[in-house]
Amino acid sequence: MTDTTGLLALPNELLEWKASLRRFVDNELIPHEASGSDNLPPEALEKVKVKARELGIWAADVPTRFGGAGLGALEYAIATEELGRSIYWLDVMELGAVMSPLFRGTEEQIERYVLPSVEGTRAGAFALTEPTGGSDPARAIQTTAVRDGDNWVLNGSKCFISRGHVADHFVVMAATDKEKGAHGGITVFVVDRDTPGFEVVRQIRTMGTMAPSALTFDDVIVPDTQRVGDVGEGFILAQQTLGPQRIGIGARAIGVCTRLIELAIEQGRTREVWGKLLESQGMFQAKLADCAIELEACRWMVYRAAAEMDREADTRTIESAVKVYASELMSRVADKVMQVWGGWGYSKDLPIERLYRDHRMWQIVEGPNDVHRMVVARRLISEGMATLEESKPRAAVGIYASA
Repeated sequence: MTDTTGLLALPNELLEWKASLRRFVDNELIPHEASGSDNLPPEALEKVKVKARELGIWAADVPTRFGGAGLGALEYAIATEELGRSIYWLDVMELGAVMSPLFRGTEEQIERYVLPSVEGTRAGAFALTEPTGGSDPARAIQTTAVRDGDNWVLNGSKCFISRGHVADHFVVMAATDKEKGAHGGITVFVVDRDTPGFEVVRQIRTMGTMAPSALTFDDVIVPDTQRVGDVGEGFILAQQTLGPQRIGIGARAIGVCTRLIELAIEQGRTREVWGKLLESQGMFQAKLADCAIELEACRWMVYRAAAEMDREADTRTIESAVKVYASELMSRVADKVMQVWGGWGYSKDLPIERLYRDHRMWQIVEGPNDVHRMVVARRLISEGMATLEESKPRAAVGIYASA
């Protein structure tokens, strides 16, 4: 018979690394949460950055040829899972998420943008979303790039751009042929922050601690040397960025829900209600069990998706399934655990309310869940259950073409 043990457990070396990451989070991140600060104190952050390099998670999603850790999808998911247990997320984990189209760039672009970003001397942002909406990004892109000799002239606006307030450059999706849309009408450009006509207008206040930026382009002239990839290739490059991020949302959900369940267990063991510890009462036990069961389902859905991505399979359907299930699971578990803690769960004395607020956004970003449900349904209708059960090579299905 075929040996299937690899499908049921992580290899020992990954388990050991996972344990070291958990110790790192427990010792270097979680203790600072009591300060009530939205961000790690600067002195703590510098110490953490050194540790991140030692653990191999600095620039975790950047290929080794550019100086990154070059983690595979499963390794990255495990690292994201463990870091997700703290309210303090380390942006150095996902440097590739904001510049992956540049991995296909020219030698000059790599020297100017990629290598300094990995070294930590530059910061970038990925500019896709516009005020017209993000549910159908290819058609929603109204920012235009019109060729003018050896230059391009960009006009339009972007919104909800993560890290926009600190970015030195922006990887921008613009329409170069609105008639073609996703099928060859979107092109990528890299725009420096100090380019005339470009402005970071403001940070957008949100329900959580994230404050993304709004951008405007007013006759912004960029040379053709700032174009990334071929003309019309932008939507494919965008999908190559967004696909792994959806699995990353699932991995983050594992960490968030693990931390929340840990807090619920702590409360169950110490709080008395009606003369009995909470842990002995059926209503609490039901909540705890439901959270744990759903967490375990999410874990193996994410691990499977990541393993399939590592072997270059078509993961589009499972990416969408993971994104929907995981993002909604975070809210369900946070709500249950907040109820377990009562008023203290609602207070800022504990991380529960922040985890609830910060992670509600994942049902919206990286493609709203309504759209991902539609994607899963359409593929089920066109391909049947094979879309979930069979793993086709990406190349065989033209992976990352328009959905």
